[in-house]
Amino acid sequence: MYGATAGKLGILGIDAATNQAVCAIQNTQNKFVEKYIYYFLLKERDKIIRDSFGGAQPNISKTYIDNIEIPLPDLETQSQIVSYLDQVHQQITMLKTQVNSQIEHCDELWQSSLEKVLTQGMEEDLKSDFSFLSSCKS
Repeated sequence: MYGATAGKLGILGIDAATNQAVCAIQNTQNKFVEKYIYYFLLKERDKIIRDSFGGAQPNISKTYIDNIEIPLPDLETQSQIVSYLDQVHQQITMLKTQVNSQIEHCDELWQSSLEKVLTQGMEEDLKSDFSFLSSCKS
């Protein structure tokens, strides 16, 4: 709840002991879907961190956390929201992987071009031909 890890979120799937720097939201009465709360707090994380206070490091108090109002639709609706957000997250993760792969390919192409042109010189017919860059486009 303070320091460099202030605002970090996670779902702990096991019983555990914690120290004063961790706040747990326990679902002892089965009133919510844990991942729904996780996603809600993830959405609010930047605001929570902005509202944190303290000296040289952020500090999120238990009182602040206790006063966060979390809308709780019925459990079925929470589950539907979680399922939808899981699917969106999976798609975005897949797209990020593809984009990162393309970026790596373009970086390799750049290094290869540097190596070739600066060690072998430029062939006259390549000076205005940039068609090889099409492999870097989506």
